[in-house]
Amino acid sequence: MNWEALSAIADLVGVALVVVSLIYLAMQVRQSNQMALAESERELLENWANAVSGISADDRTTDIFLRGLDDFDSLSNVEKMRFSVIMQRLINTYISSVRMDSKSLVDSQEVSIFGDICLAMILTPGGRQWWKIIGPYFTVHDQINERIENEGATFPSWTEMVPFSRPDGRAA
Repeated sequence: MNWEALSAIADLVGVALVVVSLIYLAMQVRQSNQMALAESERELLENWANAVSGISADDRTTDIFLRGLDDFDSLSNVEKMRFSVIMQRLINTYISSVRMDSKSLVDSQEVSIFGDICLAMILTPGGRQWWKIIGPYFTVHDQINERIENEGATFPSWTEMVPFSRPDGRAA
């Protein structure tokens, strides 16, 4: 065997090693992306669960939230603040999900569900009252207002979707 043949074999082995390394690197990047997606979704769902759990933290908070959905304006200032904090946590989690979705870090279907839940809460009588006051301060204000215009007449409010969420417990 001459030096040229040996050199050609060494070049082929080198190319094969580079290809194997690139395949391995691609697999590692893919796995890392999948892990980042899973972690982002876990964090998003945890944030949503924490926001929702605030609604049922105690009977008083639940009562304020249910009455706020029915008639925000009738709440005392302290109750309005509590209701607002709950709604802001939900809307901020939705905003976070929209941002994460724009970076392909979460499932778009989850973002859509969060948006639907927020819209349904805003479409309640008290939710509409609250949104007129607080809504302009959110980055998704225009997006939600567009949905209210386009879907508000046909999209069910939270109290229509979840009848036991009415303060009187009756179906809408």
